This record gives sequence, structure tokens and C-alpha cells, in this order.
Amino acid sequence: MKHFFSSHRTRLIFALLVTSHLATANVTDPVPVMLKGDIQLKSLTAIAFSKGGVLFLADPLGMKIYALDEKQMNAEKAESLEVANIDEKLAALLGVSTKDIKVEDMAVNPTSREVYFAVTRRGNALLPAIIKVDKQGKLTSFNLTNVSYYETSLTDVPSKSPHQYFPLTTAITDMAFIDGELYVSGLSGEEFSSKLRRFLYPFTNKTTAVQLEIFHPSHDRFETNSPIETFLPFPVNGKMHIVAGYGCAPLAKFPLTEVQAKEQLRGVTVAELGGGNRPLDMISFKDDGVDYILIANSDRTLMQISSEDLDKQEAVVKGPTRVAPYASAGVKYLSIAEIGITQLDDFNDQTYLVVQRNMEDGTLNLTAKRKIKPSTIKIRELVEELRLSGKLSEAEEQIIKYEPGGDRRTVSVMYYNLACSYALANNSDGAFMFLDKALAYGYNSKQQYENDTDLVSIRNDKRWKELTAKLK
Repeated sequence: MKHFFSSHRTRLIFALLVTSHLATANVTDPVPVMLKGDIQLKSLTAIAFSKGGVLFLADPLGMKIYALDEKQMNAEKAESLEVANIDEKLAALLGVSTKDIKVEDMAVNPTSREVYFAVTRRGNALLPAIIKVDKQGKLTSFNLTNVSYYETSLTDVPSKSPHQYFPLTTAITDMAFIDGELYVSGLSGEEFSSKLRRFLYPFTNKTTAVQLEIFHPSHDRFETNSPIETFLPFPVNGKMHIVAGYGCAPLAKFPLTEVQAKEQLRGVTVAELGGGNRPLDMISFKDDGVDYILIANSDRTLMQISSEDLDKQEAVVKGPTRVAPYASAGVKYLSIAEIGITQLDDFNDQTYLVVQRNMEDGTLNLTAKRKIKPSTIKIRELVEELRLSGKLSEAEEQIIKYEPGGDRRTVSVMYYNLACSYALANNSDGAFMFLDKALAYGYNSKQQYENDTDLVSIRNDKRWKELTAKLK
């Protein structure tokens, strides 16, 4: 016999079922759990910070990712940082020689501008360590004993087969924190192995992922097993993308909304950065309303690409755009005469930080470099044009407009050059006024002031001695 429920009874039972389901979901849904204890790393291939100062550690051999809160409130931040022979100092702190260490990654804590290094000590077993560099350039070991942290696990790491082309550590190649989630690139143990995983933070051990495919111009084929070397979130035509660099050396873009929505995704290859080359690190910055990517390469110069050029670039595709061996193709880039850069991270609005091999003496140094900003180049050219044509008051007006928020080094040079023009015109008051401004902005080379023939006319002025006493 069939039993029919009244509509009221049906609604009541349905409500009870929904309530029961929700109650069960609340019980079984993962909840972030902060742990307390020692973090014992088996490997350390990548480190990254959130804007709020959360430090993420990638341990692919341990199949873990850890997160520690390193936020520093009201920290006094360095404006620049220089540490010569950084490899020797890292090795000495770890009690080994430079040939026994490998710098895996570098990340700047945005809340303090202290620098963190992921270092592997070579030997019978890989021994990972984290070294911190403070604003004075002092190195200290970063303690992972009795710390509070979150952790999450990887379950789809590459096979341990001896025939595996890529090492197991390529399970995690890079990380970036985007809108409350940690994005993690690397290889999985699946046939469609190139993967971008997403972990909601604080970690709950739940992950989502998208399998990635790109066209590889040097190989003239589509590939699903090439790991991303480095990536970042980057706006193209007003929409956020993941821009990713691959070994040998395609550059591809993936719309972020599709990364979040799909299980498999073919990216748009926008460049070939040169066969045999590897993009090692990327940062982004904004200048005069335009976004730029800066890419450090293993076997090419530093490259700077604008969002406008990325937007205009058509896909590099199979067949007609076959790229000759070792040639570059695709999106236009500015080649910056910097080589030997192995690590790169943003430091402040005007500078980025690099670990760079000196090609003359072989030393490895931590140093700050100035960003090549098109707006800065334009203002320097304009001021110089006005100055050389004798329009000194107009040149001064342009410097004053640029001063608020402008690059201090650029302001100092422009004021110094303006002072030279006043000295050449035998206007000592104007010369000293602008030399004082140049000095206030940090242009303080005693050798430059004393050897510059443009300043000969004011060297007998009593103010010259007072000025040069402040120089270095």
C-alpha cells in the first residue's frame, strides 16, 4: 500500500532532514587548528609572506606546508640593505663552507623589511634551515622550536620512481598568498602533473587544485608536465591573472577566475624567454597607473614587462610561430643590464632586493636595486631639457611637483644638476641653495663635489667649507 504524506507533513520531514544535514556538516567540516611545538623540516624549497606578515614554509619531502605569524607591529623599516659575501656569512652561521650550502629562496617580511633565507645544507642528507637578516644586516638562525603554527598536507606528490625526470622537491616550486588563499605551484603524481593548488588560510587540510597545460614554443608542443618555476598574481586589462614562468622558458597567463573555477586549464603562452633559460623569480610594481613585472633569469638579463604589453600580446601558438633554438619571442620587454641574479623580492616602493653574483670577483652579495620606473625617466629627461636650455625656474618647478612620493635618489641628482647650472651662471646663492637640497636628499659624495668642474666658481665662497664638512 502506498502512503501519501500531507504537504504540511512533507515540509516538516524535509526541514528535519535539512537540519540534520547541516548539523552533520558543522560537525565534519574541517576547522583550523593552531599547533604548538617543534617544526621538523625534511626539505625547504620555497618560502613566502602574506602582506600581513604570515610566513609560509614549503616542505615537499615532508609533504607539508607550515604557516607562522611573523607580523611585527610598528617596526622601524630599513630604506636600503647591503650585505657583501652573503653566501660566506650564511655558511659560517651554519658551520659549513660555501660549497656545502644552497640558497633555495628569499623572502622579505613586508611588516619589518627583514629578509628571510631558505637554505639547504648539503651532505648525506639535506638539512634545511632558515636564516633571518635584520635591518642592520645582522644574520641570525630562525628558531622553529616550540613555536605556534598551522600546517597542511600534500597527498598528490610526484612518484618516487627512479625514472621520474623531475626530483620529488618539485612538488612545490613557488607560493603566493592571494585574497586569503595560499597558491602553490608544482608537480603532482598524476599524468596531468603540472598543478596549481589552493589552500584556504588558516589551513584546514582542505585543498582545491587546477591542472595546467601550456604551449611550449621551444619544444613546439603543448605540455602538461612542465612545472611552474615562478609565478605571481598580476592584472591584465583590468582582470587578475596568474602569470607564470616555466623552464626553457615560456611565459604564460591564466585568468584567476578560471584558475579558481576549473579542474583543468590551458594557459595562454605570451612569450618565449629563451631556450635553455629559467625564470627564477618575479615581482610586480606600479608606476603612473601602469603595472610592471620584473623577471630574474638564470641565463638572460633582468626583464621588465608592462601590463599594457601583456594585454596586446597575441598567443604564441604551435606552427606559424615556431621559435628557433635559444631565441626569444612574444611579448616586448625591457632588457635591464643586470645578470647573475639568483634571488629577487620586492623591498619598498623604490627598490627591490637581490642576491647577485659579481661577475668580476665571483662574490655573492645581497643588495638593493632601484626600480626602473618610466615616470622617473620622463621627469629626469624633462628637467634636464629645461636645465640645459637655461629654463632653471621651470626645471625647479618640475622637481617640486615630483618631490612628494618621488624617488629620493632622483630628486637629489636633479637638485645637484640644477645647482651646477647656477654655479656655471655665477649665481652662488642659487648654487648653494640647491646643493643643500641635494645633500638633504642624500647626494653626499665628497669626491663628486670636490672634483666637479661645474662648481669651480663657488669653491672660494665661505659656505663651501661648511657644505663639504657634511659630505662623506
